[in-house]
Amino acid sequence: MYWNPSQPKSSSTAQGALRALLFEHAWWKERLSCLDSHPPSVLLHLREDLCSPLVEVVEFRLRTPDGLRLVGLRARRRFGPPPQATLVRVVQPQDCLVCDMGALDGNYMDLVVQLPPSHSLEQRVVDLLLTVRYAEQDSTPASFCPSNSDEVTIAAHLHEVGLG
Repeated sequence: MYWNPSQPKSSSTAQGALRALLFEHAWWKERLSCLDSHPPSVLLHLREDLCSPLVEVVEFRLRTPDGLRLVGLRARRRFGPPPQATLVRVVQPQDCLVCDMGALDGNYMDLVVQLPPSHSLEQRVVDLLLTVRYAEQDSTPASFCPSNSDEVTIAAHLHEVGLG
């Protein structure tokens, strides 16, 4: 029996159900088809208040398949070699969007996003994979920062196997 990510999970079956969802590629492939059927829509705004002579920070708003907007920040160095990868991080809706300067020092681009609190687990996974697609538009590979959240675990796995 598989857990429906649109429904709240019970703590006793959550771990086993999560593992089952991770490997149910056919189920996810059907849900992720919305990413291919809707062209990505993104609004970019240079955040001069967060920029410095060495760092460029852009606020982005990505339209999700259900019409809501994901809000996030993308930070990168203005000078030096191109970033080796983009690190995607998630913050809770009540938390502030803050760039990770340590990632920039390590030659990574930093991308932090807030997911809508009204979205189910399934929608949050789709949101994260949409965010990764946006992050990879400039030919820089993207990966998720380690997290204990279910949506990051599932999205990272789907991205690794090429479903996202």
